[in-house]
Amino acid sequence: MSALSTAGLVIACIGGFIAIWLLACALIALIGGWTRLAEDFRSEGHACPPRVLLGGAYMRFITHYSNVIRISGGSDGLALSVLLPFGFCHPPLLIPWGQIEAQEFKSLGIFPAMKLLLGREAQIPLTFYSRAAREMIASHQTQLISNRISSC
Repeated sequence: MSALSTAGLVIACIGGFIAIWLLACALIALIGGWTRLAEDFRSEGHACPPRVLLGGAYMRFITHYSNVIRISGGSDGLALSVLLPFGFCHPPLLIPWGQIEAQEFKSLGIFPAMKLLLGREAQIPLTFYSRAAREMIASHQTQLISNRISSC
């Protein structure tokens, strides 16, 4: 094999990997509901410090995000963003507290979980296990649709 065809093969493999990566990110955003939430709650660079990294989070149809979603809360709502390089088709979101329903903490084994339904119309589930995120959301419980959450 000549050096030119080897270089072409390497470039084709890299291009194919990037294309598959972007397609996977887009499909996860579509299936999990991020795309639907972005229709109503896309944020233009809004930041609500401090940010907490969700250890693991599940969205619609068991779409799993492992250590890539950042979450923060301020007086105007819950901000969500996805870390690079996973953020393709995942624009930052700012969801007003009045558009979030918090359900009671659940326990999956020894790990307590919290489930949020994002958007009154969309009702996209977000289930996570991060204690810091649960405490941050609990501090805003008076602004949520449902105040059925308890303290950690």
